[in-house]
Amino acid sequence: MAALAKGVMVTLVVTLAASLVAVILGLIVGLIRISPLWPLRWFGVVYIEFFRGTSMLVQVYWWFFVLPIFGVALSPWTVAIFGVGMNVSGYGAELVRAAIQGVDRGQYEASVALNLPRLTAMRRIFLPQAIRAMLPAWGNLLIDLLKSTSLVFFITITELTHRLQAGGRRHRQLPAVLRGGAVRLLCHRARPHHALRALA
Repeated sequence: MAALAKGVMVTLVVTLAASLVAVILGLIVGLIRISPLWPLRWFGVVYIEFFRGTSMLVQVYWWFFVLPIFGVALSPWTVAIFGVGMNVSGYGAELVRAAIQGVDRGQYEASVALNLPRLTAMRRIFLPQAIRAMLPAWGNLLIDLLKSTSLVFFITITELTHRLQAGGRRHRQLPAVLRGGAVRLLCHRARPHHALRALA
């Protein structure tokens, strides 16, 4: 039972920290993606296509096993949090871009007619509406992030799923595995977009 509790804590810590990374980077890159400056837009495109176009496991392997070859050694926890978070931020950035561009075109025209600075219009008019529109999709994305934390086992972090597998092989304890599955289900049913909506 203690091993299961430790696995739950590891999973929750990685999930919460990686979610924070994903939300912050997703918002920043999403805004960059619609920047009027083309170098920034291209950076956003490259960032999104890289993280969406390659698997999370490959990226985590690169951070943990390949970077040390070039003299950059990162701890397993750093790789787990930023590897998972940056991968999900690529998808989140597209949610941000789509939500902002989905705001009614007339409001853009009205902000120009009122001579509002672009940053002021974005902060006061477009972002509040876009955030409300993107919350359900972000909730689904963070649930996927929670499921993806099982990949951190490959970089020596023993989270919930690995502890369940190890316990099942060692003791053949079906009840323990079922309890672990129930914990996973409860985490998935937490509906992260409700928490995000409360913050908004």
